[in-house]
Formats: sequence, C-alpha cells, structure tokens
Amino acid sequence: MKVNFLQNLSKILSPIISMAIKLGVNYKEFNALSKKVFVNEAGAIISANGDKLTDAAISASTNIARSYIAQNKKQSIHKKQTKQWISLPAQIIAAWITQDLKKVIPYAKQDDANFVDLVKNITTEKSPKTILNELVRLGHARKVGNEIHLTVFEADNNPTDKAVLFQDFSDNLATHAWTGNSILTQGDKTLFEQAVKIDGVFDDSAKMLCESAKEQWQVASKKVIKKATPISEKEEKQGGKHRVVFGVYCYYR
Repeated sequence: MKVNFLQNLSKILSPIISMAIKLGVNYKEFNALSKKVFVNEAGAIISANGDKLTDAAISASTNIARSYIAQNKKQSIHKKQTKQWISLPAQIIAAWITQDLKKVIPYAKQDDANFVDLVKNITTEKSPKTILNELVRLGHARKVGNEIHLTVFEADNNPTDKAVLFQDFSDNLATHAWTGNSILTQGDKTLFEQAVKIDGVFDDSAKMLCESAKEQWQVASKKVIKKATPISEKEEKQGGKHRVVFGVYCYYR
C-alpha cells in the first residue's frame, strides 16, 4: 500500500507544485510548509487514535527531529477551526432555488417575489444592497436596471476574484482528497469518489463534452440544494455537526 501510494503521489502533487512554481513559491518554502503539515497531521492522527500526544510519538510517525517538533509547537498551523457554516450569499442562492423563483426577479416590487424580500426573510443584519454587492462581486448575480439575474449556474460563470478562486479551489481540492483518504484508509462506504473518463476525442468534442458536463452540474446541483436546504435549516438548529460536499469538475488535455 505504501509503495503504491508513493508511486502515485507524484501524480497527485504535480499540478499543485506546478501551480506553486508559477506563483513564485520555491522548494524551500514548500518544504517548510510540508514539514509543518506532516507534524500537524501526525498529531491529529495520534490524538484521534486515543494515544498520548508527545513529541516522541510525532517524531516516530514522521521521522522528523523532536527538536523541530518542540520548537514549532507554538506555530502550529493545525488550529482547531470553528465551523464555517453556509455564508449569507450562499443562503440567498439556496433560498432562491428552493423557492423555485425565476432566474430574473425584480430588486423590489410590491406583491411579487423580489430580491429585497428574499434577503429580509433570511437576515435583517445585512441590507439587501450589501448582499447584492457581494453576490455581484462573487460573480453569482448581476443587476440590470431593477432586475436581478441569478448567474451562478450559467455555463460560463466563474468567480473573477482571484482570492475567491483560490479559496474555492483549495476547499474543493482538500475535500476531494479527504474523500479519497477516508475511502482508502478507513473503508468508508458512505462516501464516494468517481469519474467518467472519455479517451480518443478531438479538441472540439472535448469542449462539447465539458459543456455537457456543466449542464448536468446545473441540473444535479439544483436538485441537491432543494433537497438539502430544509434538512440543513432544521438540523443545524438541533445541533447538527456534519458538512456534506457535492461537487464536480471537467478537465481535458
């Protein structure tokens, strides 16, 4: 298992390291971060197993010097994170979809579905204008006159803010990797990681298939959101602790 994993690790790391180099991250910086991650993850595994967490135990698991582990305890990047539940903009989009509103609704209109009422039904802490500005910044909506267009499911929609792209990419990639981790090391049968691979096609066909994948994503994601929203709203209030992630990607080379 270990040998097989190491043989495939370069395939997993290659696109990450390629991006790191393109963004100016050198080997020394990457290696320093990797070392910290090794220490932090080893500590998390030892604790999860119910074993005593010591520098010696971490050193034995990672082959990293105890002196380094001791020196870097206070600089640990594996901090216990508070749960980042669904953001307000995401809640607005979920409500928009769950209520089967049209893709284009008025900003404000009496006796009809409109953006202002949609926001006010979810929060009174943020103004509809503030929420709209954030949705526009994220590339999930646009304002045309008095109309608000939901663009999050449009085929060519992607956030234009690089910070948002990096955050989304890192979250999605980490979740994808943790899924494989759970399946391979714990035999978790409730999770799944699957892909359809199509070989031997020309460039135009590859692009067409990716467009088809986007269309299927629009359909599937809306169904999941409709089913998940009432469950999440109910169970979060009752102390629900889990986050479920459903995603998709399409790539060709």
